[in-house]
Amino acid sequence: MQIKVGDIVTVLGPAGIAGRFMDKQGYVAEVNEDGNPDGPIGLQFPAWYEYLFVYPDGPDTIVRFQESELRVDKCWTPLDIPTQTKLLFGNMHQVVYWSNRPFLPGKEVCQHKGCPHKATLQILVNCWGTVSQFRVCSEHACWHGRNCDGFPVREPETKKLGTPA
Repeated sequence: MQIKVGDIVTVLGPAGIAGRFMDKQGYVAEVNEDGNPDGPIGLQFPAWYEYLFVYPDGPDTIVRFQESELRVDKCWTPLDIPTQTKLLFGNMHQVVYWSNRPFLPGKEVCQHKGCPHKATLQILVNCWGTVSQFRVCSEHACWHGRNCDGFPVREPETKKLGTPA
């Protein structure tokens, strides 16, 4: 497989410096066959991986890999919930609640009170130290990452007595 500048890749190799970056995604910033023993593929990593670097290096630093240490991906993989929560809220939370049901965009209604649109994405909202996940439409995505007194949640639909099953 030919890796090219701009590709999104995941680091697979456990050897050497790759171990620190294993399972992390970056994008190819350069391909340079200059004999560097680390490899010809130069990656940069998103800011959410800044903890992998020590001053003066940072996410804008180019880290070199062998092509065999990388897998080309079609898109960025969503961050896991604990990583997202740490980035959004730091230490300002104690509990995180998220759905264990798979999310299928466009198949359920937005959880914002009174909204008739279909949910297209999932967001995290921090209410007094409790982070909850909500499935919302693009109009209510602005709630993502908020520290607030509460998300206006749609009332759950209840089955009326005497209606057919």
